[in-house]
This record gives sequence, structure tokens and C-alpha cells, in this order.
Amino acid sequence: MKKIFSYLAIAVGAIMLAACNPSEQLTPATSKTQLWPAGSNTSEYFGYINAKGEMVIKPQFNAANNFSCGLAAVRKNDSWYYINEKGETVSSPYNYAYDFRYNFAGVGNEFDHWYLINKSFEEVLPDYYAIGDMTADGLVFAQKKESSKYGYYDKNGKCVLDPIYEDAFNFIDGLARVFVGDACGVIDTKGEMVITPSTQFTYFPDSEKVIQVYDPSSGDYGLIDRNGNEIAPIMYDDVPWFFSEGLLVVEKNGKYGYIDNKGKEVIAFQYDNAYSFQNGVAWVKKNDVWSVIDTKGSTLFSVYDTILDDGNLYFTNDLSLVMIPKGNAYFENRYYNKKGEIVYSWTYEDEEHPIALSPRLSAKPHAIRR
Repeated sequence: MKKIFSYLAIAVGAIMLAACNPSEQLTPATSKTQLWPAGSNTSEYFGYINAKGEMVIKPQFNAANNFSCGLAAVRKNDSWYYINEKGETVSSPYNYAYDFRYNFAGVGNEFDHWYLINKSFEEVLPDYYAIGDMTADGLVFAQKKESSKYGYYDKNGKCVLDPIYEDAFNFIDGLARVFVGDACGVIDTKGEMVITPSTQFTYFPDSEKVIQVYDPSSGDYGLIDRNGNEIAPIMYDDVPWFFSEGLLVVEKNGKYGYIDNKGKEVIAFQYDNAYSFQNGVAWVKKNDVWSVIDTKGSTLFSVYDTILDDGNLYFTNDLSLVMIPKGNAYFENRYYNKKGEIVYSWTYEDEEHPIALSPRLSAKPHAIRR
């Protein structure tokens, strides 16, 4: 039996939701729900486990995503639905369904027909070519079909910022990146330009009152504050994630480390790869070994098996899912807790191309730039 691990399959809907908006940033959906999607060695379907590794929602879905806002998107045959924490189906079917964020989610029935719904599954924004994600600022971007321009809308579907932008992105802490023609600028929630549009630099508003600056001519990154004052010069090889829990992953001279919002080095540049912190811990790679560290840089545990770096190594609440290649297109999937204990595992095979299941959403899963 061919068993395809489909916790990643929600990527299809997520990528299509953002397909007209590559390069977006987004804080991941979070949930207090202590349930995690998991496969089974005795079934081709997926269910949900608890923190002890006990299957509490029986395997019955062709694909299953994490819970957010008390709901999870699951696929049955060719349709997506939302379920509650009891495993009960609570929505109508959709062709594509995205995670709920701040009690709103994007759903689609065709590639270019997207809707924003609330938790009562009522349409707030109907039939747009592209729709972003609701943010803490209470605004979501959407692209009108008539003009192909982007604007911003509130939780009631009211247009707050007129659709005048060639491209638009999610708000983070009151700021959003927009394109006016070919120039990239930064606006606030009133639509006022905080950073004047430029064709020389690309700006990525971040939390911690920081804006990332990318210089395409050199391929390097720097940091400025919201007044445009330099925090760190354009000297970093890469800034693969965004600020999380007060720390930012940056690469310099081929090594990754962590800095604060003043540009001060907090955890030394020593890693071959590093992820942003989630729930007080982060995955890092050094000398071909993946480990989990805390915010002081102390190693909590290491995994000496090869881990597939699919761009999605992070802890959702207390568990982290990793994929271990086993050869012949087989993979072992393991849920680790913060003690380094394997609380649940199962295997699957993809006879065609197992890597095609990755990435789950694209780059920057913890503050996604997609």
C-alpha cells in the first residue's frame, strides 16, 4: 500500500492562496489545542494524537493539518473540510482550505476564486483573485479581479485602504510592505508611507520595531528602525526568518547566529543552519548534527540520525515533527518533545518523489516569507 504522508498536503491550498503573492511574511498559526496530526503504520489515513502520543481522533483523513483557533483543515477524498477538537466535521466542503488565523481563514473553490470566511463559515470577502491572512492589526489584503490591484480590508469586509498597490503583504505590528509600481515601500495601518518606496531596496517589516532591508545588488541584508535609522549595516549573507521571541536568525560569513533588535549578537555565529525560536526552543545544525537549543544557546538534545530539512523544523506547542529518510523512498516520521523523547512515530513511502511533499508552506515557516 502506498502511504503518502499528507500533513504537508495543506501546502497545496496555502501555496495557491499566496500564488499571486510570492514573498510574503506571516507568523504561523498557533493554537492551545494539544492535538497533532499523525499517520499510522496500519492505515493509509491520518488522525490526531495527544501529547502522550495517543491517537485520540482516529485515522480517517487523506490529509490533516495542525489545529488553529480550535479548528483544523482536513481532506477527505478530493475535498477539504474543517473539524473541531472532537474530530467532528463542522463546515461545508471546499476545494482548498487554509489555516484559521485570528478567527478568519481563506478558502477557495478554484485557483483564482478565493474567499475569506469567519469561524461561523460566513463569507466576509467574496470571490477575490488572491487573499492574504488576517493579522493582529485586524486587516487582510486582497486582490480585486477588476483592476488586479491590492487593497486592505477589515474583519467586516469593509475596504480600509483602497486597492492601489501592485503588490501587498500582511501587516506585522502595524506595518506592511507594498509595491507602488516597481518600488517597494512600507505603510502603516492608515495607509501612510513610513518608508518611502524605493527600487534600490526591498523592505520586510518585522516585529521588535525592526525592518529588514535587502539589497539585490549585493544579495545582503541589514536592519533599520521604523524611522529609517540604521540598526545593522547591510552585511548579513541571509536573514532566513523573522524575529521570534526577541531573537533573529542571521547568517554572516557562512555561519548562522542570533541577534537582538539592537543588532547585538546573543548566540554566536556557529551553526550551519538555524531556525527561529518557537515555544522557547529552536532547531540548529552544526557539524551535520541537528540539535534543539534554548534561548540562551544551551543544547537540550541532539538527533544523530539524518533529518530532512524541509524548511519546517519547529515546535508546535510541546511537540516537533521531523522526517528521517530511510532509503528507497521511505521516511520515518517522529514527534519529539522538548526532552528529546520520541512520543510517536510512523513510516510512509512515496514511490514517486517523496521530496515533492515539501515544503509545507514555503520558506520562513515561523514568520513566513512566501
